[in-house]
Order: sequence, then C-alpha cells, then structure tokens
Amino acid sequence: MATKLISSSELKTYLDFSGTGSDSLLDELIEHASSQIEVYCDRLFSAETGRVEYPIGGFNALHLKLYPITTITSIYEDAQRAFGSGTLVAAAEYYSSGDAGNKGLVIRKANWRRELYPDTTSRWINGRDVLKVTYDAGYTVASGITAVPDDLKKACIRQVSYLYDRHRGLGTTSASGGDGSASFIGGYDLLAEVTAVLQKYRRVLP
Repeated sequence: MATKLISSSELKTYLDFSGTGSDSLLDELIEHASSQIEVYCDRLFSAETGRVEYPIGGFNALHLKLYPITTITSIYEDAQRAFGSGTLVAAAEYYSSGDAGNKGLVIRKANWRRELYPDTTSRWINGRDVLKVTYDAGYTVASGITAVPDDLKKACIRQVSYLYDRHRGLGTTSASGGDGSASFIGGYDLLAEVTAVLQKYRRVLP
C-alpha cells in the first residue's frame, strides 16, 4: 500500500473546497508527494511489524530505514551470512531506546564479544549482508493515513497544494479526476519551505 502522509479531507480543508469530483486526482497527488518526501528523507514512515533489514556495519550504530523504532526482535551478526542461533546478538549488548530509536539508530554498547572480534571494540562488524535485524517501527497507520508529526504533515500539505495548483503544467498522463490527471512524466523539486522542514526527518548516516 502506498504511503499517504495526509488525507484528502485535510488537503481539501487547506484548499478550501469540497466535493468529490477531484478525489482520484488528490489521492494520486498525495501519494506522489508522500513518496517524494520519503525518497528525500531516505527513510520510511508507515509502521511495520517484523520488518527484516540488512544494514551496513562498521560503526557503533546501525542506521535503520524505518523509525521511530518500537521493538528490536533480534539482531544476528555473522560474517558467513548463515545467521544461525550462535550468531544471535544478546539484547544486553545494544540499545535503541530514547533519542536513538527516534532516529532509527541501534547503538552497540562498549562491553561486547571482544574475544570474537578483538579489533572492532564497540563497533558492529563491517560488511554487506552480515547483519540481520528484525524489528517493529514506524508511525501508526489509520484509514490508510500515516500519523506523522504535525510539521511534517503540514509540509506535505503545502507540497501537494503546489502540485494541485500546477499539475497541468508539470506533465501528467493518468489518474483522472474532475480537474485533470496526475501521473507525472518528469521530475520536480520539493519546495524550499518543505525541504527546510524535512531536514530534521532525514535519515542519519555515518
């Protein structure tokens, strides 16, 4: 299911109009802008349970794609990529609570299995697909709308409003509504006022 950071009713309130003739168009614009915001922020917003991810190690923190983190179910660390029971990392060896979890970070504690990896101190082992994380995270979804913070919601509304006002000139081909269509042919830039809000929601990378 496509991510929607706002509802069509919220957008209609902002645009100050009612009626249902343009609902297909508005929904397509909302999905498009929500997707562009996720791409810009390099992360996901909508809640998932049991998500499996293979983050890159080599630092003291793992930078997960979906957050805020609710629960870490398991982390396996295996240079051979077999992820057997002997490679399960004890929950006492890391944390993802508080500000770390709100930023998608899983922090490796300093006191861990140095006898296995003596040169890595408090870092996760480095490599591609050598770490396997299963976790629950993201903002709750109700009636298809992801419950993101208000400033992010308002930024999305401003972006969609911009697209709605200019959709005929941006090059569109499908998803008909009463006022036109909304499958974009070319790219477009997020508004500067929108990207200013998005800065604090971008994924933190080493």
